[in-house]
Amino acid sequence: LVIQLSNYQAEQFEILQGVENITLQDQWTILGSDTKEAQVRLAVYQNNYAHSLSEALKATYPVILRLIGEELFSALAVDYVKQNPPTTASLLNYGEDFVKHVARHPSCKKLHYLVDVGAIEWCYLQCFHGPDLPAINMNHVLAYDESDLAELSFIWHPNCYLLSSDYPSLTIWEANLEEQVEEINLSEAEP
Repeated sequence: LVIQLSNYQAEQFEILQGVENITLQDQWTILGSDTKEAQVRLAVYQNNYAHSLSEALKATYPVILRLIGEELFSALAVDYVKQNPPTTASLLNYGEDFVKHVARHPSCKKLHYLVDVGAIEWCYLQCFHGPDLPAINMNHVLAYDESDLAELSFIWHPNCYLLSSDYPSLTIWEANLEEQVEEINLSEAEP
């Protein structure tokens, strides 16, 4: 029974993604709904699924949205959602590679900085929602005896990311958070 339920849920999820399933359509007819009525009702859920994931991408990448425009972003988001179902229940983890999907689009291929700006947006979101752990207290480090320092080790804070770019990606990202965007020289690299 558990396996059948699991298969049924997997089939329902595929239908939400737009995959046709004749067997389930037959089951809906047996349950008293004609196929056309069931498809109309299901279309509401399919639309909500695609819309909520697209909105999650817009919330994650507001600067990318601004840089490429609402119309193109929305079209690419719908395409991405069809190809990339979520793998976790949290939408905070959805869309890490969305900007690479955007960068492959013919109208974005010359916007080489998009991937780097998208990486900044992704890291910002992860840091904002990441664990709230204390940073190193240098007074504690200084309290160690010099002979004990060889035994001392440090770990990378989970909200810390290291990014580099051949473009002024941080400047682009920061500027596009503002209402008015100043002109930026795209030939300057940022460490």
